[in-house]
Amino acid sequence: MKRDSLNPAFSFYMYRILFFPFLLVWFGCSATVPDWVSVQPTDSKYWHGIGRADKSTYADSRERAKEFAIHEISSQIKVNISSEMKTVIRESDGSLESASSYVMRSRVKLLLPELEFVGIYNTKDTYHFYARLNKQKYRAAMARLRENATETALGYIRDADANFGVHSFSMIQKAWLEIMPFTDEPILIVYEGKRFNLYSLIKRKMEAYEDRIQLVGRLDKVRVKTFVDRENSIQISVMDRMNNTLVSGIPVKIKMPGKELTVVSNRKGKVFHDIPGCKNR
Repeated sequence: MKRDSLNPAFSFYMYRILFFPFLLVWFGCSATVPDWVSVQPTDSKYWHGIGRADKSTYADSRERAKEFAIHEISSQIKVNISSEMKTVIRESDGSLESASSYVMRSRVKLLLPELEFVGIYNTKDTYHFYARLNKQKYRAAMARLRENATETALGYIRDADANFGVHSFSMIQKAWLEIMPFTDEPILIVYEGKRFNLYSLIKRKMEAYEDRIQLVGRLDKVRVKTFVDRENSIQISVMDRMNNTLVSGIPVKIKMPGKELTVVSNRKGKVFHDIPGCKNR
């Protein structure tokens, strides 16, 4: 077929086939790179986080870029552990650095709904992720969450006091974990008609519960008459000092030469353990 005899419609069809792939390649190569990829945003109303993850390094590079963006935001939020909480942490042989890290991780988890995910930029080799957090919304959310955590923690404490037992230790630990993200300021509360710092109240309860537990031990064979000690056994009663009742579910650590184990008191508040025989020296 001669060129000048081509059907005009056919010529237009061929033109479209040749032209559209060119358009696709052209637009794909010239996609505009967002400014935030190379220049950190400066709007002072927000904390900004830019995450970057190489696809060759991370199989889940998109999620990693998002995590890095969130981490960058969290690193800009200053956490000051209150002096009262510092005292509690030191007295319990804890690390202030570990406590600060835990507070920040907990706080970021709570604030995920407040984060704004602004944009994603994907290249052949890399994912870029832009997130930001409005400072005013952050402060409002923190106030709301702090109030909710305070009420929840007080509920745990009331429950622990009302039904003393292993359950009390579990509840007081929950109360502690509930308020940990909010240790940058004292939490002043009224409990049973008295004013407390909530951190201090929880610490007092921990100590009071521990003091209420009394261990009363008794050996099955008190005296040994033979050269080779026969097998023996120990019985431990786990008592509540306040009302002289047995307490179930309490872990008791037993130490022997070369051995250490933890046994939980049974339903009757008792711990039984066999002691193997040994030669007298």
